[in-house]
Amino acid sequence: IKLKDGGTQSIKLSGRVDSERNSQAGIFFIQENLLNIGSRLNLGFAICDSYFKSNLILENSRFFNTSLNFNSELYYYTWKGFQYTHNYDKAEDKFLRERKLNIDVERYGLILGSGLQIARDGSFYSRIRFEQQKYNNINDTIKKDFYPISTIKFGLFWDNIDDKYFPRKGRIIDLSVESNLIQNPDFVGFTKVFFKYISYNSIGKHTSGLSLIFGAGDNYMPYPEFFFLGGQDNFFGLMEQELGGRQILKGSLEYMYKLPIDIFFDTYFYARYDIGNIWANQEEIRLVELRQGIGIGLSINTPIGPAKFSYGKSFSFLKNNKNNFVFPSVIYFSIGMELN
Repeated sequence: IKLKDGGTQSIKLSGRVDSERNSQAGIFFIQENLLNIGSRLNLGFAICDSYFKSNLILENSRFFNTSLNFNSELYYYTWKGFQYTHNYDKAEDKFLRERKLNIDVERYGLILGSGLQIARDGSFYSRIRFEQQKYNNINDTIKKDFYPISTIKFGLFWDNIDDKYFPRKGRIIDLSVESNLIQNPDFVGFTKVFFKYISYNSIGKHTSGLSLIFGAGDNYMPYPEFFFLGGQDNFFGLMEQELGGRQILKGSLEYMYKLPIDIFFDTYFYARYDIGNIWANQEEIRLVELRQGIGIGLSINTPIGPAKFSYGKSFSFLKNNKNNFVFPSVIYFSIGMELN
């Protein structure tokens, strides 16, 4: 047996093009086995015309061969949020949408975390976050300044999905509670809970998927912490961040089939049905307002990441006037892995 050391340092380049954020690029510098104790240091940058993200992550998944893990992250993140205008065309009985990148968000801070490994695929964890953030509408004449937040988060995370982009089996469970750490009037305090469940099962070339997402925040949760709905992989018929708020409820049923004929690489047909909505505050929640979305698409497993092309339609049934409101169709595409 001949063993050749592959080295402990690497540079990864990545790129993505999609119908929401246009061209994006990223670069990542990775140092494995830092200080010869199994730690990993990752310096990453991702950029496009509507966001910039940089972070420095130090992590150790098995601290001194125990079941404990730790991680720390320094980060700076700025992004532009979409603002949508919906107008109802009474003659055609449908909504029309317009969107602009009208909201500027900027945040930087430090995250310290530790956890206890569960078998190979899960962990109980806790994280402390100290952050400065601000958000402004570009049309505001008086801009808001940075405000501090400090939170502590406890969670359970399990992931044994066999493939992130073309899964055939496995489950994801993500459960967390986050609340204030420092009780101080200078800090913006809030509390939020989040639950996500995803399951995939396959028979031959046929794969079915089920997902459920629930999130809730109090009335003090600021815009940068909001939940969002919309996008090719999130909710068919909605564009990225089309719906945002402090309360979210969403379910999805998905079907994927590996085609017998490849388009140069492994090619899959998929269809998905989404149902859910987002509300600004708890007292506004109305299940009769649930939006629905359906869509179909093709996904190709290329060497540079998945290439996805899909079509989606969203609609809702409003019980108060018995009208079926159909929203504009959306054509999506993306080539490359997620960077943001």
